[in-house]
Amino acid sequence: MKRTLRAAALTAAMTTMLSGAAFAMATVTDGQETSDGATLTYPVVKADAPEAQQRINTVIEDDVKAFMQEIDAARVAGKPPTAKMSYEITKSSDDLLSLKTNQLISEEGAAHPMSYAHGYIFRLSDGKALTLADVQQLPDRKEHASRYTLESLNKRLAEPKDGAAKDFKKLETAPKDIYMDANGHIHVLIQRYEAASYAAGILDIDLDA
Repeated sequence: MKRTLRAAALTAAMTTMLSGAAFAMATVTDGQETSDGATLTYPVVKADAPEAQQRINTVIEDDVKAFMQEIDAARVAGKPPTAKMSYEITKSSDDLLSLKTNQLISEEGAAHPMSYAHGYIFRLSDGKALTLADVQQLPDRKEHASRYTLESLNKRLAEPKDGAAKDFKKLETAPKDIYMDANGHIHVLIQRYEAASYAAGILDIDLDA
């Protein structure tokens, strides 16, 4: 497998404070994995705080590795796939960086392709990937903390405009894939089959809408 890393014209303009020390901008570059039929482009974050940088990139790399394992498994099974992965920076601020990745795999002979979307909200001071529980504790979210609960999400999913009302399946745990959009809204990504049928697609629920 050929591994390349090229700088992209993507810069998340941000400066954060940790223990009273000012940090420089964090930059995002393209990491790329290529092999027969597969081109995976994913974000590599460079932050001024080395520990935060490592923590962020480890989270992303784990999701990339999981996708690569699915690709390899299809090859071993004699179903050579085509696969791709891309990403976007959805929000950057002085203390948070939010990213979204999209993955698609189409196995030879399969009835349909499979897609995934992963969302991340990273705290730049320490590199932590925030959960919905963490979002509830953010200073600017506490007033509306109830929006970011599993109970609230299940209610939103049951609404026809937000989910698949016919075959909606109640979630038992809060999804880990969340991101913040350009307007500061918190979104939850629910993978195919987790709450509805394949036909419903990946659900993207704006909790602040």
